[in-house]
Amino acid sequence: MALALGIWSVRRQNVRLRERTETLESENAKYRNELGILEITDPSQIHAIRLERKTGSDVSQYRVYLPKGRAYELKYSYAPIPKTGLPKPTGSIHLSPGESLIDFAIEPQYDHKTGETTSSATAELNIRGEDQSHSGATIGLSEHHNDWIRNKETGGFFYERNEIGRKFELSAADKPLVLFRIRAKKCIPLQRNASGKATSYSAEEIAEPCDGFMAWIEVID
Repeated sequence: MALALGIWSVRRQNVRLRERTETLESENAKYRNELGILEITDPSQIHAIRLERKTGSDVSQYRVYLPKGRAYELKYSYAPIPKTGLPKPTGSIHLSPGESLIDFAIEPQYDHKTGETTSSATAELNIRGEDQSHSGATIGLSEHHNDWIRNKETGGFFYERNEIGRKFELSAADKPLVLFRIRAKKCIPLQRNASGKATSYSAEEIAEPCDGFMAWIEVID
């Protein structure tokens, strides 16, 4: 009887220890995601995660891991942006295997005389590799089909952005991984004030062609 109770007690302790270990592992994964720390679960696959945006900053940050033995590029496009799939790239930046931190920001350009926003903007891509390498690009953006930079109703940007999440994502090394996709939206005013300015509005999908900007990782060898 005493032996049976002893075995039951040990098993119960083992179950509690296993449950506690699983809880700690889950909490550790949660905190790593919140801090933007990549957990390399499969070195043969691309890993990517979006970092939490710093307070007061308009810069989006993405941490990526690229398997060694391949050559990669961060491709981008400001051509008409499709809802799904990839457009023809308008530029690219070399990416080194291993971990890299990619910064992205989009800023409107202002009229020097009036101080008002114009229908042009600037996109900034900056990359820092684990080998201390730095690279990047400054891309001029404009309105070709839609008023998405200086929307006639809002006076500023009006677009939808889809991007990778705060929990790391995996992708096969030979398949493109989209970091973000920005597409113009049609602004539908719902209410206007006495001066005619829209005070509330909704967004509507735009049929092709649709202005915007997007970036993705692609193997090139």
